[in-house]
Amino acid sequence: MQAVPKDPKGADVTVYRNSAKEAIAWKDQEVVNDRYSYFLLRHGDRAWDVYGSDGKIDSYCTDVVGSHVQEYFGEETVDMEAILEEAKASTFEHRVKIISHVENIASVPATLHANFAQVMRRLVLDAPPSDLHHIYLVDSRQYKCRVVSVCANLARMSLTSQNAYLDVHLQLKSNLPIQADHHLDTLASRLLEFRSEYVAKVIEVCCAQKQDPELEASFKLRWHLVAKEHRHAFCHRLTRLMADAIEFNGVKPETFAEPALMVRSLEILDLIRGFLPTGVKNTP
Repeated sequence: MQAVPKDPKGADVTVYRNSAKEAIAWKDQEVVNDRYSYFLLRHGDRAWDVYGSDGKIDSYCTDVVGSHVQEYFGEETVDMEAILEEAKASTFEHRVKIISHVENIASVPATLHANFAQVMRRLVLDAPPSDLHHIYLVDSRQYKCRVVSVCANLARMSLTSQNAYLDVHLQLKSNLPIQADHHLDTLASRLLEFRSEYVAKVIEVCCAQKQDPELEASFKLRWHLVAKEHRHAFCHRLTRLMADAIEFNGVKPETFAEPALMVRSLEILDLIRGFLPTGVKNTP
């Protein structure tokens, strides 16, 4: 159940329950506080029941989250202490901690997005029923970018859930991916959607190995003619080819080690050729 505040700068709060009946019971409790403009009860992937601020059913819809997932392409400095204080105020859990978060900025590492999804799976999908009452998803609007945090009061959760968190804590702290395959899929998607300039740089580095400027111009031009689904397939193959040469840069997006790009340049160029439009020559 997702609750959207009346304050336009307030944070959305999502809670997880085992049944619609339990989620509606939480909603009915929150109606008394008169803090939310509406509530959204999710069914499956894209079906939502919409309740008004009075807690009564208002409408049904299949698409309510589009504005919540838009990426911000500018620069933003997020104060996580402020986000934590907002989470405490929004959930009325003053011992709540931020387990994992992601900033919806195009320039953040794919690792953060991939790890966030894995933490959600470990803490929400695998949590015992009683632990769900202490887990929240807080979607902050304090900044130009959206900051989404999975929060929990670990002290009130079972040893099973506490151990699940401890299992992933060191990887979260080191900013390394919790699950490699999921990270590679996320990295491929972000290369396609938000890092076209870096993909162009990869092509440039590979073409430079052949010392042929016309070849470089040809490849870069034809790359932009490739259909989106084929570009995604290329990025997916590229991340796996370069999986052992990914450089993790803290709060900056991942890059591929340039020496490895040069060594594998011919393989990468052959890979690109396989996705060029039919009937277009690969070289001038």
